[in-house]
Amino acid sequence: LAAVVSTRLVLQGRSVAAGNVLSIGLIVPVNFVLVWPHVPLEPVGTAFSMFAYGILGLLITLVFASRPVAVVLWLVQLAGQAGTYYWGLRVRPLPGTLENAGAALIRDGMAATCLIFFLGLLVVHMLETAHGRSDEALRATRALNENLGQLVLERTQKLQQLNDEKDLFLGMAAHDLLNPAAQIRMIAEA
Repeated sequence: LAAVVSTRLVLQGRSVAAGNVLSIGLIVPVNFVLVWPHVPLEPVGTAFSMFAYGILGLLITLVFASRPVAVVLWLVQLAGQAGTYYWGLRVRPLPGTLENAGAALIRDGMAATCLIFFLGLLVVHMLETAHGRSDEALRATRALNENLGQLVLERTQKLQQLNDEKDLFLGMAAHDLLNPAAQIRMIAEA
C-alpha cells in the first residue's frame, strides 16, 4: 500500500511526501506488528527479522524521507527493537544459546541501527552539502555565461559599428578622390 501511494505521489511531483509515505509504510508496521503482545514470537527469528527489516527500512528512510520523518522513524524502530527485546525475549526466555543469540541479535541490532542512522545522516549531509556547492557553482557558471553572452553581444555590436564607420569613410574617401583622379588622368592623356 505504501509503495502504491508513494508511486502516485511521485507521479504528482511530490517526491518528499512519497519518500515519507514509503518510509513510514516500511518501518511502522514491522515495528508494531512484531512487538504486539498477542503475536506469537519465535525469538531468534523475530530478532533476525527485526534486524534485517530495520536495516533495510532505515537505509530507505535515510535516502527517501525528510530528515524529521527519518528521526521519528528511527526512534520508532529503536522502540520496536527494545519492545521485542523486553516483551518478546524477556517474557519467554529460551534456555542456553538461543536465548543469548536472540538477545544479542536484538541488542546488536539496536547498536547497528544507531550507527547506520548516524552514518546515514552524515552521508546525507555530505551529499546535500556537495549538491549545494554544485548548485552554487552551476549558478555562478550560468551568471558568467550570461555576462559572457552580453559581453560578446556588446563587442559584436561595437565591431559592427566600427565596420559601418569604415565602410562610410572608405566610401567618402573614394568619392572625394574620384574627381582629382579623373583630372589627373585627363592631364596625363592630353
